Amino acid sequence: MNTSTPPTPTPLPPAAPTPPKSDPAPAPADWVQYPPIPADPHVKRFWLYGWRLDPALISAWVDHILPRTHKDSFACSDPFGLMARYSGYSALLPVFAVPEGIEEPVDGVNYYTCDAWALSSNYSRRRYFTRPSPEQLRKMVDILGEPYWFLDGLGDPGDHYQYYI
Repeated sequence: MNTSTPPTPTPLPPAAPTPPKSDPAPAPADWVQYPPIPADPHVKRFWLYGWRLDPALISAWVDHILPRTHKDSFACSDPFGLMARYSGYSALLPVFAVPEGIEEPVDGVNYYTCDAWALSSNYSRRRYFTRPSPEQLRKMVDILGEPYWFLDGLGDPGDHYQYYI
């Protein structure tokens, strides 16, 4: 008969805290780093990172790189296509934005009058992997200024898929 007691197990050290996940994967060193997304608004909209478009600025830029005398001979005079070719960043997205100055957008209201171009969004994790290179971003910043976070202009969450088709 064995009268010895079984050995007491050694207590394990406490588990290290799990860091919060902000990005799905570490970003390669040559990717542009975006600033943090602003605090969540009280509406059901997504954040987009890019630019609200100033029609006069875009028109002047198109006229500068594509003079009027040559517009008809080019296959594409669309500013979106021209910017994608000029910068080399083909994942740029044409989107609608909540117009500047509207602090509390109304749920369900679509703001189709404010055109914008987006580099990223918190709608899709896939957009994380389509960041421009620093050189591509610099070319866009030279024309459009620094990008910033803005709310999407689609008031119906069911419409948001259009940004990623």
